[in-house]
Amino acid sequence: MFGQKIFLVNYTYVVSDLPTWAKSPEILSMIKALKALQDVLGRHQDFEVQADTLRGLTAEVDDREALLAMGVLIDRLSHEQHRARTEFAGQFAAFAEWRNPVKATFG
Repeated sequence: MFGQKIFLVNYTYVVSDLPTWAKSPEILSMIKALKALQDVLGRHQDFEVQADTLRGLTAEVDDREALLAMGVLIDRLSHEQHRARTEFAGQFAAFAEWRNPVKATFG
């Protein structure tokens, strides 16, 4: 396992160059709700990828203490993933509230 690096990469995104109609408070609120939903989904996916990577590395590790530490990390990532899953329903509901206004605006 020596020489292996495990790190977290965070990506951010910015909505720019919006047309004039998209700068209305309603559309900006919808974009904010969408961003919050994407953040929850991204965190969930990040935790899954990190835990899966650690699980894959355990076969290469002979050190008992390192294996125990990896197990603790996998458990922590699992808890964080569960937390993101519980946040999903609320974030999705907030975004779904925009269904009718969007449908009325765009058909």
